[in-house]
Amino acid sequence: MVTDSPHVHKFQLFNHQIEAISCWKANGCKGILSMATGTGKTYTAIGALDEVLQSNKMLFTAISVPYAHLMDQWLDSIKKYGLDLDYTIKCFSENTNWHQELKKVIRKMKIGQFKNVLIISTHKTMVSEKMNELIDELKNQNIATMIIGDEVHGLGSEKRRENLSELFEYRLGLSATPKRMYDEIGNRFLHRYFGDVVYEFSLCKAIDKLNPATYRTYLTPYYYFPYICTLTSKETEEYNEITRKILQKISRLDDITYDDIESDEEIKRLLIIRSKIIKAAREKINILKNILVDIKVRFGEVNHTIIFTDDRLITETLKLLHAGGFIAVRFTQELNIDQRNLIIDQFEKGNIDVLVAMKILDEGVDIPNAKIAVLMSSTSNPREYIQRLGRILRIYDGKDYAYIYDIIVKPAYIPDDLFKLENTVFKVEKERVKLIAECALNYKEAIDKII
Repeated sequence: MVTDSPHVHKFQLFNHQIEAISCWKANGCKGILSMATGTGKTYTAIGALDEVLQSNKMLFTAISVPYAHLMDQWLDSIKKYGLDLDYTIKCFSENTNWHQELKKVIRKMKIGQFKNVLIISTHKTMVSEKMNELIDELKNQNIATMIIGDEVHGLGSEKRRENLSELFEYRLGLSATPKRMYDEIGNRFLHRYFGDVVYEFSLCKAIDKLNPATYRTYLTPYYYFPYICTLTSKETEEYNEITRKILQKISRLDDITYDDIESDEEIKRLLIIRSKIIKAAREKINILKNILVDIKVRFGEVNHTIIFTDDRLITETLKLLHAGGFIAVRFTQELNIDQRNLIIDQFEKGNIDVLVAMKILDEGVDIPNAKIAVLMSSTSNPREYIQRLGRILRIYDGKDYAYIYDIIVKPAYIPDDLFKLENTVFKVEKERVKLIAECALNYKEAIDKII
């Protein structure tokens, strides 16, 4: 185990990071750190790994990340920190040789040639059969093992949780929001495997608290502008019809909770169908026109902007932006690492005004000079919308404030018999708005608009 004597870190960690590591150690070197984007959870994890390194003669560490482009960010941070490692390997599909390389490295560990080896892998490769076979070779070898799960919720999906090696003795999960939406089994697995949330540094705290290194807050203070979007009569009809099907599946409406709704597979399926109507609502494009006018009036131009949209609206969104004379680029999953880096570079230089993104910008891509977010594809999943906020709340020289435009969808009408259920389901959406609004500089104005 990690010794209790305080370890002097080579890299200067902040008090809250040292406190997070202490909480993790106090929990038997297991647990999840729930830390807002920008509060240094990567360096906190590296600090925890450093402590484990000091306490073990031999250590094999795996860092699992959701996307390949995050590997280099981690390796840069490890280099800056100055960890003492014998060997590092990137394990993912684009490095076709990773399996052979790791096989040799494990052999060298077993004969004592290497003492500290670190692999950095995508979640997908981490749970692969090839990876598990190699990790199994470390059994009974007197080699300590550690896993760090970055954006840990991604390891809780059904396929991944069944294939995550049980061999790791030190376990650390990282996330801005560790809960998996609509997946209580996945949540229970994450808590069993990694441990409970042992330390939290919330979004509001990151916006209020001064960072002693910069004398600025950890995250950029922001303004929040919610816009209401009403479904068309045809969309409302479909929406209410699915709501009625959900109602038929529920017996005890009086004391129903959201957990009851999300634990039923059929209801979950219907909720997903219903959410697709919301995500592709026709009126969103007209509201986007109004938002672009507001941005232009407020700032004189539209730039440093990220629009989060849905796959059914992405083409129309780009069409609208191009027609308005904006330089806008699609930023989606199909792009390879080089293409992504090129687009981000051009965006940072000001040669691209708007990035139109789907899921890929939800996790870990650093674009610190982005200052405006338009949430066209709003999601009730707290993890997703907090990740999206994180993309524009990074501290950047000359960026004093960030601005969040949020499109909230509601049906044109709700029949009386569906009102109670709609209220229960919509509670999640209200929670989302409240959570974003409560940390905003214009809190009262935003809340009044929604009410």
